Amino acid sequence: LRGLERERAIAEERERMTRDLHDGTGGQLVSALTMLRGGRATPDEIEDTLQGALDDLRVSIESLAPEGRDLPAVLGLLRARLARQAMQRGMELQWKVGSVGEDVALAPSDAMHVTRIVQEAVTNAVRHSGGRTVTVRSAAAPTPGGWILEIVDDGRGGAQARPGGRGLPNLERRARELGGALSLQSLDPGTRVRLQVPAPSSEPPPLE
Repeated sequence: LRGLERERAIAEERERMTRDLHDGTGGQLVSALTMLRGGRATPDEIEDTLQGALDDLRVSIESLAPEGRDLPAVLGLLRARLARQAMQRGMELQWKVGSVGEDVALAPSDAMHVTRIVQEAVTNAVRHSGGRTVTVRSAAAPTPGGWILEIVDDGRGGAQARPGGRGLPNLERRARELGGALSLQSLDPGTRVRLQVPAPSSEPPPLE
């Protein structure tokens, strides 16, 4: 039984790594190849795409660290890249990620889910919201040991839930695998993506 359990855990971890590499590094490399074959991209655009693939690979490697990490440490690896991505689209990244409790440590698989949720939400906001700022912020939740993470833009709305897009279902799936819940709220202006772990029993007030 112990051997079967170990094999199951290894298979699940292999599947997770494959999915994360496909979503991150694989997607970036496919984009770079498409740009090269099309012949319309500038060297700077191709270089930026390949740099993104390298950054994603680093994120995947970091997620394999056996020790648990707190939220600021996990997301700190993304900050410079997301800020550069926002700046290239004429937006400003506002970073308000702090400690959400001394007893909150993210396991490697959970750290990767959180990382991918933030990446996807910020990328959607930067590419499609048309806003001026995108804010990433965290806070402790009312439930013991729980925490809240929000990605908020001040754009026209709809960036996170485009018709036919797979981004939002992917975010929701990762939130469920974290044992949490993801919600999407239209603002005036903008959109708020909220991840709460553990899953909320009631809707908490927005972060200030």
